[in-house]
Amino acid sequence: MLSLGERLGDGTHAPGEMIALMGAPDEVLARGEAMFSNAYRGADPRVRRLLVYYWRGGHDFLFFASDGSMVLASGWWAALE
Repeated sequence: MLSLGERLGDGTHAPGEMIALMGAPDEVLARGEAMFSNAYRGADPRVRRLLVYYWRGGHDFLFFASDGSMVLASGWWAALE
């Protein structure tokens, strides 16, 4: 999953390309939502939403940080059970 995130979150792909490859995200988080702030620790002010793909339900997920036109980064959020 991490390798997939690195390849698709390298700043060269549009969200539509990623969705064509992976399907619709399980959830989309917008800046200002509590879970957005918990998951995204990056400082890029262009990031407006996270496209979330669950790994084990909502416990662990891969997300792609987007400004709406490009996927700028990816990350992993884990519940650390």
